[in-house]
Formats: sequence, C-alpha cells, structure tokens
Amino acid sequence: GVVALYIERDEAGGSAEPAEAEPTWRVRLALDLPALGPVQFDAWLQGQRFGCRILSEQEATATLFRQHLDTLEARLSASGLVVAGLQCHTGQVREPLSDIDLPALRFEA
Repeated sequence: GVVALYIERDEAGGSAEPAEAEPTWRVRLALDLPALGPVQFDAWLQGQRFGCRILSEQEATATLFRQHLDTLEARLSASGLVVAGLQCHTGQVREPLSDIDLPALRFEA
C-alpha cells in the first residue's frame, strides 16, 4: 500500500469576523490499499468548524464510507466540533501534490 500525508496551516485572514480570525488547518491523506483502492481525504479545521471530502476511485469503497458518514458526523459533533460538511464521491484520486501546493509538511511511506 501507499500512504501520502500533507498538512498546511493558513494564517488567519484579515477579516473582522471572529470565526475568520482563526487559522485554517488543511490535511490531505491519500491511501492506496489493496482492499480499498486509491482513497483521498481532504479535511480542514478552522477553530471548531470541521469539514472533510473523501474521494474514492472504487464505487464499493465510496459506498462503504457513505454508510458511516452519519456516525462520523455524530462523533465529531459530540467532541465539540461544528461539522460544516462531510462528503464522499467517486472519482480519480489526484497524483501526489507538489511542494508548491502544500509546503508545510510532507510525509510519504
């Protein structure tokens, strides 16, 4: 299997809105496992607001993740996060990003 992890922190914007004053953390996790196929998770966190988009190349894998989105949302909400969106789609997973896309941290195993 293949794993790639990218983490980025955007500095707080110049907005006067309190929610906009917090930095946004972005994480991209790409996996290519024999049982699931290529899967990519793009998540962000700004203050207590959280969102995640899951992309799978195999419909069966996407269906499996979709079956558990409600449970994930409930657990995230129970932990105090405001879930701004959880999505799962079928499509082609992006190639590993260049250092220009997400320069903060890059780990591949």
